Amino acid sequence: MFSRRQSFAGIGQGSGCIGRGFLGIVRAGRKCVSRELRELIFRMVVESSTWGAPRIHGGLKMLGFDLSEPTVLRWMRKAPRDPEPTRQWEAFLSNHRDVIAAMDFFTVPTRTFGVLHCFFVIAHDRRSIPHFNMTRYPTSAWVIQQLRNIVNSHSEFLALFS
Repeated sequence: MFSRRQSFAGIGQGSGCIGRGFLGIVRAGRKCVSRELRELIFRMVVESSTWGAPRIHGGLKMLGFDLSEPTVLRWMRKAPRDPEPTRQWEAFLSNHRDVIAAMDFFTVPTRTFGVLHCFFVIAHDRRSIPHFNMTRYPTSAWVIQQLRNIVNSHSEFLALFS
């Protein structure tokens, strides 16, 4: 004699594939994705890096494979990635950090429900902010003036870029 807990102990564990569980009970769940199909998905991800799940799913359907688009997406996320581009980007940033700067806008809501538009420049070498200004009404003339201010007041900063 076995208890209800023992009879259902194998259900929902393992690979989640349809098959026989503990004491021959049929388990419901996802169909197994064969190793061959997983390797094909991984190969398609590597060789066609711009393809998304819908396109890979369509290609697999045309080849006669029966699986859903969410399953393709799940296996695409598990595909091994080539770490080389990341290493190249990290090397570029570390080699050129002292001459990289960025500028951007962001908005700040005020207590009176107004909005201030902030413009800033950040130097990546020391993560310093050599220029920062804000206005309620940004115009192209204002932005041009901010760029002139950077050139005039931070010549030592800009000397790094020449």
